[in-house]
This record gives sequence, C-alpha cells and structure tokens, in this order.
Amino acid sequence: MHHTLLYYLTIWKPLGYGIVFLGMIFEGDAILFGAVFLAREGFFNLQTVLAVVLGGVLIGDLLWYHLGILANRSHPRIKEWITRMAAPLDSQLADRPFHCFLLSKFIFIGHGVIARAGMVRMPMRKFMSSDIPATLVWIIAVGSLGYFSSISLALLRRYLRFAELGLLFSLVLFLLVLSIAKQYSRKVL
Repeated sequence: MHHTLLYYLTIWKPLGYGIVFLGMIFEGDAILFGAVFLAREGFFNLQTVLAVVLGGVLIGDLLWYHLGILANRSHPRIKEWITRMAAPLDSQLADRPFHCFLLSKFIFIGHGVIARAGMVRMPMRKFMSSDIPATLVWIIAVGSLGYFSSISLALLRRYLRFAELGLLFSLVLFLLVLSIAKQYSRKVL
C-alpha cells in the first residue's frame, strides 16, 4: 500500500496537491513542512504548493469557524462546558484577534480558537482580516523551516558517504580486533 501510493503520487502530481490541500484543512504543521520540503526537493512546484497550502488553510479556517457557529446550537450542557473552558480566551480573541490566531497556530490549538471565534460570533470581516495575516506569517515561518531543512539535507547527503565509509571501516576494524583476540586467547589457553 505504502509503495503504491508513492508510485501514484510521483506519476500523477495533482493527487499530491489534493492530499496537501485536504491535509491543510485538518492538520497543518506537518503537512506544510512536508509539502515545502518536497517542493525544495523538486517533487512539487513551490509556487503551486504554496497556493494550494494557502487555499487549504483558508478554506479549513472558514470550515472551523462555521463549525463553531454550529456548536452554539449544540446541547446546552456541552455549550456551557465549552464556554467555561474558553472564557479566559474570549477577551484576547475580542481585543487582539491577530495575536490570538497567530499564537494558536504555533501551539497546535488553532482549530479550536477559530471554532471559538465562530461560537462568539466574531464578525466575518474581523475574523478574515485577522486570520489571513496570521496564516501568512505561519506559512512563511513553518514553510521556511521545511525549505531550509531540505537544503541542509542536501549538504548532509554529501557527507553521508564519508559516514558510511567510516562505519564500514569501524566494522572491519572491530572484526579484525575480534579475530586477533580469538587467536590470542586460543594460544594462551
């Protein structure tokens, strides 16, 4: 299964872009890092993958926002429990939404904060004007990590051959010392 999926991804790249798009709706960091890493390695086109990532994140954020609106219609006890848990966040969300969205994207609670924005009925204009810049900063930060780690991996590949030779030399040396020790122990006994 694993190899079949990779085979189809290499032959039909739109499938890869589709997986990145869906992954950005539900996951985020790992998908973004991997997609930019693969773009740097030549598997994806960097501009295309960044457009797919941005579209996936923004559509995902809109879906999570509307999920928050739907959560207001949930069972009163569930709504009360969520409200009690998120109460400390509400003032930050109302006063500094950009900072709240940006920080939440980096500490892996972004979807919950966006859903909470929907629950408190943050106006769509305020939501989008805060979420889009926060998303762009997050994409640049995490995408840069993926891009530049790929560069360091390319440098590491050059030195990996020396490491392989060092390991081979160490293994041969170990086997040689072991053989000499066995012969010496036979003579002594």
